Amino acid sequence: MKITRIGFCFVFSLIVCLLLGSCEYPMRVIGSIPDPQQSVTGFFDSVCKGDFKKADTYLGEVSIGMKEEPTDGFSKKLMQYLNDSYSYELAGKASTDKLTATQDVNFTYLDFMLLADDLRAKSSQIGKQYVSEQNEAYTELIDNATVLTDEGAELVAQEALDSIMKKNPQKYYATQTFHIEMKYQKKAWIIMIDNDLFEAISGKFSSRQTD
Repeated sequence: MKITRIGFCFVFSLIVCLLLGSCEYPMRVIGSIPDPQQSVTGFFDSVCKGDFKKADTYLGEVSIGMKEEPTDGFSKKLMQYLNDSYSYELAGKASTDKLTATQDVNFTYLDFMLLADDLRAKSSQIGKQYVSEQNEAYTELIDNATVLTDEGAELVAQEALDSIMKKNPQKYYATQTFHIEMKYQKKAWIIMIDNDLFEAISGKFSSRQTD
């Protein structure tokens, strides 16, 4: 095999680089790469529609869905109000560096911490009313004292949640800027979701899952 002078110089330079470990060659990507914003908008559009199965396709091996849907009425209502609260807007343009990219997103969601005190106060108010009325649908008599049944307490919580959320739900919304990081893998931009964004979307209903 005949090696030209130019070819020999290149091979020699490559060997030196490998031995010294200090040479960097520019990375080249064959073919066109899609706009990383497409993954971001696709993911958040799916989240806002409540289509978590589709949203998961932008996350690689991570899932934001729940293994089991809530069965009690209060949790179902709370989750629905959470889903209704979602909205987002892109903050600036995506920044790309070879096979990584970032995009800032302003995401709005129901913040349970903002909701907690008002929900507790409203539940107490409604519960005391039913106890004072000795409403049989909500209460029972134990040791000559009228108390809420377990079913009654859950119904009270549902009524309280409906009452405060239907009046002014935006009061309990939070908007946070999330720095979305992505990696280009298998001809697609994969979103690397962090714990803060995961909890904003899930409302801490589920633990972070990996396939």
